[in-house]
Amino acid sequence: MDGVQNVNPGFGSTSSKAANFQQKILGKEDFLRLLITQLNYQDPLNPIQ
Repeated sequence: MDGVQNVNPGFGSTSSKAANFQQKILGKEDFLRLLITQLNYQDPLNPIQ
């Protein structure tokens, strides 16, 4: 069973992963800025591209 335990040795470090995940979350202002930028550059006659 030693091989199974050594496959993913960093899997147990959840506190550092949780801290990194919280830093990647966008706020309301970031979301609105992205939405407005996307709408400004979107072609109204061809919105999918």
